[in-house]
Amino acid sequence: MRLPSPVLSFCVGLVVASPAAAQYPAAPPPSATAPAASAPPVRFTGYVQAREAYRDGVGLTASINRARLTAYGTVVKDVTWRVQGEFRTGSVGTGKPSVSLQDGYVRYKPGNFGIQAGQFKTQFSREFITSLADVETADRSTVVDSIAPKRDIGIMADYAIGPVATVALGVFNGEGQNVTANADSALLWVGRVAVRPVAYVSIGGNFAQYGSDSTGTGSTAASSIGARH
Repeated sequence: MRLPSPVLSFCVGLVVASPAAAQYPAAPPPSATAPAASAPPVRFTGYVQAREAYRDGVGLTASINRARLTAYGTVVKDVTWRVQGEFRTGSVGTGKPSVSLQDGYVRYKPGNFGIQAGQFKTQFSREFITSLADVETADRSTVVDSIAPKRDIGIMADYAIGPVATVALGVFNGEGQNVTANADSALLWVGRVAVRPVAYVSIGGNFAQYGSDSTGTGSTAASSIGARH
């Protein structure tokens, strides 16, 4: 039995933002408050991940792992929007360079309650809803990347109980990213509860159900110690 050649890879990320948008997060969580009324109507942000891989017998191979550009802004008070596209290289999909829609939604958030509709991340896994720009590894874990529901088209409501807890429940087509038809008429329900009992500690639980015959559950716990600058 021949073992595969050893592979070493690393990613270097570069995050860019317009001066007007630097004070806002690239992907505000459902509990985030709406931007100030004095903010510019359209803001831009984005990031690039370059990857260099070494394989024994092949050598070095460089690639652009991800390149994304985001535009977001405020329509009227409490109503915001977000559009994110991913620029793909020729080694992905059809073999031709393309642009894939990642996020495209409108959000209404009058206080602690929020509701949004469009295409966005389903609130199933803490690792998935964390932006790739903030993930410290080169890729997400295999189980999250291959099994957990990801972006989909639908509607979601959420409620934040101050900084203590956040509850979210959404219903989606269940067909995945950029698929506008619901071929089997079965809906995907996704719910998540995240609790922060003490500072720097968070505990979350989530579920996903396709129709009545397929249900998935998960839980997460995380802690962080550090100072914000």
